[in-house]
Amino acid sequence: MTSRLNLFVAIVALTCLSETAESCETVMDFCFILDSSQSTCASDPNYKKDDITCSAWKAMLDFAKNVVSNLTIGVGQTRVAMDRCYSKGQRVWNLTRGADSSTLVPLIVGMNYTAGTTNMSGALDVARNLIFSPTYGDDVTIPNVCLAITDAGWTDRAAVQTSADAIHAAGVKIYAIGNQGTDVDNLKQIVSEPKQYNQNYFMVDRFENLMQVHSLVTQQLCQYSC
Repeated sequence: MTSRLNLFVAIVALTCLSETAESCETVMDFCFILDSSQSTCASDPNYKKDDITCSAWKAMLDFAKNVVSNLTIGVGQTRVAMDRCYSKGQRVWNLTRGADSSTLVPLIVGMNYTAGTTNMSGALDVARNLIFSPTYGDDVTIPNVCLAITDAGWTDRAAVQTSADAIHAAGVKIYAIGNQGTDVDNLKQIVSEPKQYNQNYFMVDRFENLMQVHSLVTQQLCQYSC
């Protein structure tokens, strides 16, 4: 009996890992939180005030596009929402907007950069109240998962902690990616337990190099429901 159980566990583990190589069959309601604050583009020497994009922002959108391309999108499968973090949290679209990846990709690449401060508390509240809510199409029978890409440059730690505690209590699993300038203590505020490097949070030297962690992040996202 024990040997059969071990064989079953091994088969499930291999199935989960194989899903991440090219596509992910995990079913979840999924949300990006993209940091569109001033500091995101500050490291780009070619960025000028009032520009609608920069290399780091383009890299975030490209990364999000690639994650979506690895997910199986559709009704009864994974659905994807977008939450922008700048001077406020902003629901860019909800879980019911994109019918498939071909619908979502143009929405992602068409997002403009906004600048502003890093109101992560507001972004987390938007995710909890305006995205992962049955009123706005959330399916309570499947996991709710969020991926934040941010340099974690907020100073209102108490407010962020309150919002993070609330969204964790609501059962939303949160992962995050930071860069070399990230305040890691801030980043760990928002991610779910066990708050482990390369498990719940990930780091790159520059957001332009986000694709370096693409496979690892996708693997963690897809294993969540396995």
